[in-house]
Amino acid sequence: MVSFLIAGFVAVLAAICYAELASAVPTAGSSYTYAYTTIGEIFAWIIAWDLIL
Repeated sequence: MVSFLIAGFVAVLAAICYAELASAVPTAGSSYTYAYTTIGEIFAWIIAWDLIL
């Protein structure tokens, strides 16, 4: 039972982190938008070309 409580707490923390990331991005977008926001323009450009290919 304790492991379920710990797993639930970790899931809540992950949801809060994802909500914070989603609020930092001004527009709803694809993986390019999230990559641009989190790791930078160069990697986002590579991911965009991967999606096109």
